[in-house]
Amino acid sequence: MARQILLIVGLSFYLMVWSALASSIRFNAIEGDPLDRNKDEEGEVDQIVGGTAVKEGAIPYQAALLLNGNLHCGGSLIDSTHILTAGHCFKGFENNPKAVTVVLNSIKYKSGQRSRNAIVQTVAKIIVHEKFTEAGGNLENDVCLLKLSAPVTLKPVSLPGARCNSKDYVGKTATVSGWGQTTPGPGRPGQVSNTLMQVRLTVICNIQCQEKYKNQPMKISNSEICAFGDAKGSCNGDSGGPLVVGGVLVGVVSGGGNGGCTAEPGYYARVSCFMNWINKNKS
Repeated sequence: MARQILLIVGLSFYLMVWSALASSIRFNAIEGDPLDRNKDEEGEVDQIVGGTAVKEGAIPYQAALLLNGNLHCGGSLIDSTHILTAGHCFKGFENNPKAVTVVLNSIKYKSGQRSRNAIVQTVAKIIVHEKFTEAGGNLENDVCLLKLSAPVTLKPVSLPGARCNSKDYVGKTATVSGWGQTTPGPGRPGQVSNTLMQVRLTVICNIQCQEKYKNQPMKISNSEICAFGDAKGSCNGDSGGPLVVGGVLVGVVSGGGNGGCTAEPGYYARVSCFMNWINKNKS
């Protein structure tokens, strides 16, 4: 009987130790060092949350926008001389375009690591939407045009028609790309990807999107489009980058909830609502 009791006690102790170890493994897989997790097959750190690495040349119109040499935001080439990005990226920098460098046609943005086909350009003019505002927690009219110092010979992304309809693209699969952080939550300096990442999301209706933000002060307007994924999404550092459906630029990365980068849908400036403004200011 004593031997049986010892065996039972020993087995119980073993199970307790294994359970604690297993819990520790699961915890480390979620909360461990960001540099040790979320790596793709090539060992690169996945920075768009839940994303995968973009192949060289697959998204040539994606722009890395550097401010004083450091990654600042993303953007999209919309014609030979203009980049469309987010207003909040360059509000306050309108008089300092020389501080901005644009890197195109490369999944690496750092000097010395860029593709041999990379295009690097300076900026001649910054045009933030005149009605851009951050009042009340909202980012309204969150678009900006960067005029390049010289034209580039690169195919731009396709643009939608000037049709501001909040029901457009609902249920469609969209792709968002960028060099932003992978870990949901507040921005972590330095935790940006060295390689362009992408992730597929589903466009949801604005009513459903607003419901996700019912306990937060922001209001989703008709000039915004929302996209959501299961533990996936754009994050800090992806601002200004493209949200694309079927090869058409439908959104500009604007923001997300204060619960993290995946807890609520990401919201994007709806490009179709700004086509008249875009055409007017790039002419």
